[in-house]
Amino acid sequence: MLAVNELLEKLGCRRFGLVTPYRGDVQQRIIENYAEAGYQCVAERHLDISVNFAFAEVEPERIEAMCREVASARPQAITTFCTNLRAAQLADSLERETGVMMLDTVSTVVWKMLRISGVDATPLARWGRLFGVR
Repeated sequence: MLAVNELLEKLGCRRFGLVTPYRGDVQQRIIENYAEAGYQCVAERHLDISVNFAFAEVEPERIEAMCREVASARPQAITTFCTNLRAAQLADSLERETGVMMLDTVSTVVWKMLRISGVDATPLARWGRLFGVR
């Protein structure tokens, strides 16, 4: 989450979309936390799943559909929350299709660790535009 927050700040992104497998009450709390920090969730989709293992069973097609729905609200970025949600590999194609930057919680951690390590992340651009952010 710290890497997501850092990227939102670096990008000047105050309007975001949120896609998760979480229950509605969890989703609402995430939105409220970001609102308190000055961010506006302009669209969200969630799956109301409460079993951790089931997060990893969500089909990529379902994640893509949720991201497309959220992208229609024209957020500055869409973040997919949940390290068990298989969304990282979808970023490049979704960004090209929707024009909206994707910030997946797994990808953002990789981005941050590469920055800390001093490794050029540019070759990972196929995993999303965030890897071009310095």
